[in-house]
Amino acid sequence: MDCPKCKIAKLEEKTFGGMGEKTIKVDICFSCNGIWFDKSELEQTLNLEGKPVQIKKYVEKLVAEEIHENLKCPRCQGNLAEKPSKQDKRIKIDACNECEGVWLDCGKLENLQDGGKLERLVKKVTKDMHTFLYGKSSRFGKD
Repeated sequence: MDCPKCKIAKLEEKTFGGMGEKTIKVDICFSCNGIWFDKSELEQTLNLEGKPVQIKKYVEKLVAEEIHENLKCPRCQGNLAEKPSKQDKRIKIDACNECEGVWLDCGKLENLQDGGKLERLVKKVTKDMHTFLYGKSSRFGKD
């Protein structure tokens, strides 16, 4: 499957778990570090202790920029739409309207796991830094 974000790389299927524990297969883009979850795989991954951390080891560098235009599903070529996640409405995911698969940008899996605490902290620090530097609040730190 091709990556729906960077459109140049092939997704690589990786299996996590095994040796008597449940396994989960996800498709990873090593170019932009995004992760594709087929239907129900995201929920399964979030319910398996330690798996998000294991997956994170494969996805370490940050995505330089976010592109949400004309994203295609790597599984069925349907359109991906940015939607709030079921787990935390403040965290946006890219979901396929056809096969119901989910694309997560680098860092989104950890945000879902920790309830978006990291994302809110970054916004607060950005807002506080802007206030410190310029003496007034800005749009950057707002939810």
